[in-house]
Amino acid sequence: MSNSLECLSEIYHFDCLHKGNPCTLTLNLIDQCLSWRAQAHCSVISSGAQYQLDDILHAQATPDISGSQKQQQKQQQQQQQKQQLELVAAVQTGDCRWRLQQIQLTGLSDCSSLLALLTPQLEAAAGRHRRPRSLLVFVNPVSGGGGAVRLCDRLLRPALRQCRVAARFVHTERRHHAKDFLLQEKLQSFDGIVGVGGDGILSELFHGLLLRKRLDEGLTAHTVDDPELRPDHTIGIVPAGSTDTVVHSINGTSDALTAIVQIILGRRVAMDMASVYSDSGQFLTYNISLLGYGYFGEVARSSEPLRWMGPARYDLVGAHRLLNLRSHALEISFLEADGRCHAVCTRDCSVCSSDALAECAPEAKEQQRRQLRTVTGRFVAVNSFLMPCRSTKSAAGAVPFAHLGDGCTDLVLVRDCSKAEFLRHLYRVSSCPVRLSTAAAGASAIDDSLPPPPPTPPAPVEPQFQLDCVQVHRVRQFSVRVLDNPAGSVWNCDGEVLRQAGLAVRVHRQLLQLFGCHVTL
Repeated sequence: MSNSLECLSEIYHFDCLHKGNPCTLTLNLIDQCLSWRAQAHCSVISSGAQYQLDDILHAQATPDISGSQKQQQKQQQQQQQKQQLELVAAVQTGDCRWRLQQIQLTGLSDCSSLLALLTPQLEAAAGRHRRPRSLLVFVNPVSGGGGAVRLCDRLLRPALRQCRVAARFVHTERRHHAKDFLLQEKLQSFDGIVGVGGDGILSELFHGLLLRKRLDEGLTAHTVDDPELRPDHTIGIVPAGSTDTVVHSINGTSDALTAIVQIILGRRVAMDMASVYSDSGQFLTYNISLLGYGYFGEVARSSEPLRWMGPARYDLVGAHRLLNLRSHALEISFLEADGRCHAVCTRDCSVCSSDALAECAPEAKEQQRRQLRTVTGRFVAVNSFLMPCRSTKSAAGAVPFAHLGDGCTDLVLVRDCSKAEFLRHLYRVSSCPVRLSTAAAGASAIDDSLPPPPPTPPAPVEPQFQLDCVQVHRVRQFSVRVLDNPAGSVWNCDGEVLRQAGLAVRVHRQLLQLFGCHVTL
């Protein structure tokens, strides 16, 4: 132990070449970083870089065969003394995007000593972050018009090879193939389950893992009062779908290579999950992003036969449904949390880490039922958002202040309104970023001899909810009862059609873990 502590207090320097320029390589075990800088006599003064050890994914020594043929022959005779160091590091390039960078440092005279110091640090980082060494990867060949297969071959396979991550690839052959595979096959040898495709393949993965956990624990009943169990595996998604809202909400971008880098780094985000039940209390499905009735339910139903159009189908069907906008008589009951937090969910979010949001103990459930609030009326849309639901169509998200792991969902109620008013709401959802209020800072003092009062900080505002017909509530659970035409009722559940009238929804705090970096501001 003393040797380990002594080692961590030291800084090591090595002479090397980077792109042919003499450099000094520094391994700093105090700040946990590796850096190099051009030596003073080098003409390329700007040559240098620094990487945190947590971002270095692989390091190996290879024979240094740079230089002329004569030099190469001499170097081959001195392979034990002269080697080059190859590194693979994750780098952030801006706009939430990440890339893999390969670096070669040549002319190292003591590469073995450097690796002896560096390798234990990288192994410790890999263990600390639980980086996957073996993945089960499902590829949806239909997703993205066949783009998922091309993306897998062009980006995912080379990245995994480069970082020495083993993978078993399964190309799905039918709907629910991935879900059925997870329910039947042995999964102990895999550190993570990854899907290449859209939100549909992600839905199959978390359904398979959640239901598999119940089977393994011998839980046969599945009603609204039964507990949900956290699965043993982390889920990763490489986006290749129409909207990719889940990945976009986690990483701040739907860039596929960024998602791949986060999987390899082993970074994880704890996610809420909702379980959906019939009005009789029987389990129906799980929900992770959007659960919508009314306008969005009808859009999902009408766009189902048009999947071949890709994302454009939502614009076409959405416009048609807007022209035929109708309201529904509903009774909505919900258990409201203590107010909505007007802050964007980011890495190390204080809202999601608050103990006050922990799920209530079973003995408190009866008290919860007495606290349910009920509203009745005609509604154009009822939408539950477990996350911001960012996408290329809505950069800030449909609900910018929704949180990923607070144990609540944002329930958005749009009462009966005109087509113009509802269009205004939709426009703000897709076009308006989160902004601060432009309200007046404060009134002037009546007595000019007195200093004016300090300005009041403007409050954050989600403009899409600043309409008379729209209300948003932060709730732990809710239920909906359809009072007219229940036979024709349909819900949009994560982009899939759910033909059901009344239902009940419970939110389970941080039930899933997904590979991702979480957004930073």
